[in-house]
Amino acid sequence: MRRALAYCAFQGGEDITLPERGVQGADIRELANGRLRVLWSEVEWPFEPSSMQKNAVEFHQVISQVFAHTAVAPFRLLTVFDDRQSLERFVAERARYFSADLERLRDLVQMECVLYLIGERAGAGTDLSAANIEQKARLLQTIRGLAAQVRGVMEKISPEVRVREVAG
Repeated sequence: MRRALAYCAFQGGEDITLPERGVQGADIRELANGRLRVLWSEVEWPFEPSSMQKNAVEFHQVISQVFAHTAVAPFRLLTVFDDRQSLERFVAERARYFSADLERLRDLVQMECVLYLIGERAGAGTDLSAANIEQKARLLQTIRGLAAQVRGVMEKISPEVRVREVAG
């Protein structure tokens, strides 16, 4: 069964070299709504589970190529629509929001900095001695200190900084 896979939206008018192929080697197609452009492909659906990682990489490559030239509003990973007409309706209903966001974000950059520890996961036979727990606590405190330093620097030049701690 064929479906329309949406990659990203961007403002036209700039000289952008678009990728020729996307997920599953499908042709990249362009849908226009005023200055708004949406890239999409017609793909076989559902995706084979064994190909999901490859599909995700190909999806990301399409968006990255456009993002190298202009601001993009990416669709969620591997977003599919029944057909071109349903994608066109979706874009038409939301075109002014996409355009407003792209205009607002035009001169901004989003960046991510990840700090993490590489070590043993807790499990059978893991050393839970007081010394080991204390060492891990010191390392975690070091990372929190580094995150605070990054935040301090970025807050001087960025309108928003988010720090998130996740369990590993």
